[in-house]
Amino acid sequence: MSTFIFPDNYTVMNHEAGHVRKKVSRGRIRKLLVAAIGVMAALILFELVWTFFFLPNMRLKELQVISMTDYPEDPARVRAVTGLEAGIPYPDIETGRIESLLMNNLMVEEVSVEKKFPDKVVVRLKERVPVAIGLFETADGRTVPVLFDKEGLVIRSGSGVEHYDFPVLSGEFRFPLPVQGERLEEPQIRLLKKLSVMRDENPELYKLISELHMQYRGSDNFEIVLYIRGHRLPLLMKESFTTQRLLRGIGAMDALKDVGLDKGIKMIDYRSDYIAYTYEPGDRHDD
Repeated sequence: MSTFIFPDNYTVMNHEAGHVRKKVSRGRIRKLLVAAIGVMAALILFELVWTFFFLPNMRLKELQVISMTDYPEDPARVRAVTGLEAGIPYPDIETGRIESLLMNNLMVEEVSVEKKFPDKVVVRLKERVPVAIGLFETADGRTVPVLFDKEGLVIRSGSGVEHYDFPVLSGEFRFPLPVQGERLEEPQIRLLKKLSVMRDENPELYKLISELHMQYRGSDNFEIVLYIRGHRLPLLMKESFTTQRLLRGIGAMDALKDVGLDKGIKMIDYRSDYIAYTYEPGDRHDD
């Protein structure tokens, strides 16, 4: 095999194969190089103009807060926590930093922040879902409502909470007035988790519960006095009560009410395998 190179145009020939492989013009190469350099220069110029003229003038115009639950966070609070106010420099918005601020300052389970070019930010929040409400009295006699989630976390308190309709959790608490972010003790958390499962599996039964009053029997064990909507009599049960056991207890309350035998009874006791009654002082009845 032999190769010949010509001054202005060159041809690569394969004599063994007996044909011409390729022919390229030096002028064409020069044109391609010039075109490539021109494209690169244009890109650099565009980047400089974009960086120093357009980006500094881009401002946030719209913040959209999307709630993924039925208990939306106030958009004004989102703005206050993150500083995402209209008019701030759009390029300075860091989505990762915004997500950290929201997770650390709001009672949410999940957060995602997305920038929508050229001037919009979308915040998606999965708020913690309340399971029960507590009522606490301050030193000056005011009643402060507090919302708890299934983990016993205080997710909201004070103004506005009183409008929510959840079962009231009452009994002994280790703090006189819990604040957002504090967590209840383990026995109370166990009860709230049970209540959360009931809400998911039998929402109608969950809505019937007006109050759960915890009566401690030792440092970690307790009994529960349940108050059912539409019934005068409270129902005393062990911590280990099941949904079916609660339904049987409510059934007994309905039966007593229907025949008018609930008068004089103070409480229904369903801690054992049998339903018993506690009577008002001065009343004597056979069980």
